[in-house]
Amino acid sequence: MYVLVGLGNPGRNYRATRHNVGQVCLDEIKEHLGISDLKNESHLFSDIARYENIVIAKPKTFMNESGKAILALKKHFKIPAQSLWVFHDDVDLKIGTFKIIIGRGSAGHKGVQSIINSIKSKSFHRVRIGIQPSYGKPSSTESFVLEKFNMQEKNLLKETFEKIIEELDKTLKVN
Repeated sequence: MYVLVGLGNPGRNYRATRHNVGQVCLDEIKEHLGISDLKNESHLFSDIARYENIVIAKPKTFMNESGKAILALKKHFKIPAQSLWVFHDDVDLKIGTFKIIIGRGSAGHKGVQSIINSIKSKSFHRVRIGIQPSYGKPSSTESFVLEKFNMQEKNLLKETFEKIIEELDKTLKVN
């Protein structure tokens, strides 16, 4: 079993922000798999859906408290850290790019650090989705990640999500 988790902040104000790109990517994966809705599972601090051997989860915790939801999911589904796939924004990667890594530190991402602290492991997959604009890394990351994407960036992200889904299809055999 695999648990795919899209990091972000709950609430309408944050829905389309850069910080929530992990959840936006999960929406594309959900659509690709033909999953219509997620169900609120308050004891897991997440909205979830199942598809064969895959659980899709969107934590209802704020980004910096993501570990609380991830730990609950990990315990509930009795999975090792290696079966977790965490999708999140990465200001160090140019928009339109992504990297899949396993077993590395948080590189300053507070949501990822919360997960590492909570599950006591770095051995989970991270799908780092680039949000860095073409002009380079912004001077204030905290305010930048709460901004919304422009149309050109949305188009780049759509292409990125398609590539991520192709990679998941090969790696997890989801299709």
